[in-house]
Amino acid sequence: MAKNKETASAPLSKAVAAPATKAVAKKAKSAPLAVSEDDLNELASLMAETKEQEDLVRAQSGTSSTWLTLMQGGTQWVTKRDPKYIQGAEEGMYAITDQKLVFPKIKATIIGMFKIYAEKKPGIQKEGKKDKEMDQTVSFWMSGDAENIPTGTDNFSRPLSNGNYLAPMHWVFIYMHDKPELVDVLIPFQSKGNSYYSVIEKFMKKSTTLFTELIVEFSSEGLKNEEYNKMYFYPTIEAVGRNFELGENGKIVLVDSNAATVKEILTRSKDVNAAFNAQKLVNKRSLEAIKALIPGGGITQRAIPGSTGGYAEGDTEETPKF
Repeated sequence: MAKNKETASAPLSKAVAAPATKAVAKKAKSAPLAVSEDDLNELASLMAETKEQEDLVRAQSGTSSTWLTLMQGGTQWVTKRDPKYIQGAEEGMYAITDQKLVFPKIKATIIGMFKIYAEKKPGIQKEGKKDKEMDQTVSFWMSGDAENIPTGTDNFSRPLSNGNYLAPMHWVFIYMHDKPELVDVLIPFQSKGNSYYSVIEKFMKKSTTLFTELIVEFSSEGLKNEEYNKMYFYPTIEAVGRNFELGENGKIVLVDSNAATVKEILTRSKDVNAAFNAQKLVNKRSLEAIKALIPGGGITQRAIPGSTGGYAEGDTEETPKF
């Protein structure tokens, strides 16, 4: 179940500094899982290929994906009288809304972590309505392309000449241990959620050579926004085990998962990282197309693609939007 934490106007960086992640407890050595030498050699080879692709993303730090939504209070999926209500759904839970699947917590292995930008169309204020419409995501940009657009006065969003703006976000692709039949599952992080992504990213890089080594449990944490007098929920993780460890000479030592599961995890990780690096998840834009969307014309001095990827401190300075 989600945890609630009331906070006033304290900086979010302090709020998320709480233990959103926990180290894996040391366990007594168990007997190695039964597996042939050929299986281990195949896994080691696959692991090397996967690491090559993941390293490209770590250095920078058009597919169909299954989106996991972290449900917020007042949204259609948790409102019982709404036609789109999902049975059993509560704020702070995760859901695949189009399949009406709800998960209080998720046991998962992270197979890919990527920074991108969402192009958003500002919501309009309709006559007679108290609140304006939510800003609408219309497309996604590779960060190397987006970061050629200068930031606006808020030092966060990047305004475009078409009236839209770019906002940084992150995608975390996972393998769901209790729902392995679901593929290309991703959890999106945006607005202040980028700070939670930062905690997770730093923890994973510190704890692993390869993200797929670790088994984690996703839950959520609620933070009260005093300005809106509303609780917002954000993803947190806790390490609960290991799929495998890296032995001598690049050998894989199976720990909490069997060879078939590790092979599937490594294959999916290799594929999603390769797709991102080949710009198949988000298409690259031409220099001319980027120039055309810069207010006032011209191009920044940043080289294309000049992204260093990963998390930046400026990614936290926006009011939450869901």
